[in-house]
Amino acid sequence: MASEQVQVDSFQHYAAAATAKALLEAEGIAVELLHANSTDLWAGCLGEVRLRVPIEQEERARALLAGLARGGRLDDAPIAEGPERCLACKEPLLADVASCPSCGFTFAGEETHLYANGPLPDSLMATAIAPVDSQRFALPTSQVARYVEWCDAEGLSVSGWEVWGRGLVGHTVRERVEKGDGAALRRAAAALPVEQAEPLFFSPTVVKSGAQESAGT
Repeated sequence: MASEQVQVDSFQHYAAAATAKALLEAEGIAVELLHANSTDLWAGCLGEVRLRVPIEQEERARALLAGLARGGRLDDAPIAEGPERCLACKEPLLADVASCPSCGFTFAGEETHLYANGPLPDSLMATAIAPVDSQRFALPTSQVARYVEWCDAEGLSVSGWEVWGRGLVGHTVRERVEKGDGAALRRAAAALPVEQAEPLFFSPTVVKSGAQESAGT
């Protein structure tokens, strides 16, 4: 007999719900999302995405979600530039660590979503945008370094990128870099002012490491 399902949280954006789902599943908690197709990653909420778990796992799930909330709800805007922080608990991270020393969060073993410009891990879905007029995703400047680190760990390379601004419908491409690696992308994102009148996003083009060199020979 199937366990009774209870709602433990709800989100205005599917991306935030997907991130919470991935984090709970990493802790062995079964998760069900209701109304997962009712939101738009760019424009915002068309309906609430509800997160449900088996009743016997409710207490543990709420405790884990409360731990995430202490660092800011997953629906919140990205944190400002500064020391790199854990995507789960928002605690500062040391350089080149495989997992968060505070909560143990890691990219390892999580699901990815494939876009025209490359894959995106669940843990970055909450801050990514995917406008309806494009098959690509883009990230705010605060998450570019984290994505490049994930690509390096997965054997992927950045071959170029676009800089996006918000348009009346969808997005506008402000700059296009045809050739550039992950280090150059990180420098470009870090060079932007922390606060801008109009937020900009980076849409990297990602290939398997070595594919770009092979194509040029």
